[in-house]
Amino acid sequence: MKKLTTLMAFFLANHCMYAQNVGIGATAPNMKLHVSSPDTTLLQLDNSTMLANKSSVGLYLKNGNWFTGALKTIGTGINSSRLGLFTYAALNQSGLIERMTILDNGNTGINNTSPQATLDIHGSLKISGANTNPTDGAVLTSDMYGNATWKRSKIACSVTGVEPTNMGLANSLVYHNRIHFLTESYDYGGSYVKKNIDSSGYGSYFLVPVSGVYHIDAAVSFVHSGPDWVRYILGIYLSQNSIPYPAVREVYNSIGPGYVASATINADVHLTAGQRICIAIAQSNSSNGTLALTSDYTYFNCHLLFPN
Repeated sequence: MKKLTTLMAFFLANHCMYAQNVGIGATAPNMKLHVSSPDTTLLQLDNSTMLANKSSVGLYLKNGNWFTGALKTIGTGINSSRLGLFTYAALNQSGLIERMTILDNGNTGINNTSPQATLDIHGSLKISGANTNPTDGAVLTSDMYGNATWKRSKIACSVTGVEPTNMGLANSLVYHNRIHFLTESYDYGGSYVKKNIDSSGYGSYFLVPVSGVYHIDAAVSFVHSGPDWVRYILGIYLSQNSIPYPAVREVYNSIGPGYVASATINADVHLTAGQRICIAIAQSNSSNGTLALTSDYTYFNCHLLFPN
């Protein structure tokens, strides 16, 4: 009787039962089991057998007849283990599936119980949210601090030929003739603006979608009908309203009377988002005749090498 009284007194001194809630160190427990202590080590779960491969200690969650999750440590040897987070709705513990695994060395696996890297994922990966800017064909890049964001990389256009109304050229080195290309071969990213799409009426330019280094190459073929040699300039220009200026890159050459010639230009250049890139050509003067563009061997290609 004395032992029973002592046991009851100990229980009442250390536990408080309130409306079927049990408190350990808590005088007004608000859960079925409420543990309160100034110490950080509040709860310990022991498996009294020796640590070995596949031995485990588990905390299971159940809703009605269904097990809905568990947190377990699982032995991987006599002195090593892994921490596993289990999910799935199952009628018994064995039906739960280990979704996340953390090894003793810190390697973490998603749907992978033997991760070989700090993060080892078996399955797909999706990264989205604020400031990540996901888009089709983007690549994941980081800044100098390791902050990762998606950058568009699927950016490329190719246009060929010349619109019939754009065949003749003004005869002045001061006035650069914007080339209005006729046929769009492809435009990944929707960055090429045709003449009839631009509300300003200028069009025929590549609108830089993201800052980075781009490769540009272009060729223009033309015929010279005048009696003397004429000098011409072919260039890659920043398009500002109707004026193709300033130059990103230019090439100079001359053509003799009656000749058909082709001029090419290519460059790797750093461009800033929002800039407009066009191809233009100019000839020296009217006294030497007129250059006329032809659709043969006339094209403009531009693609992103890498963003920054």
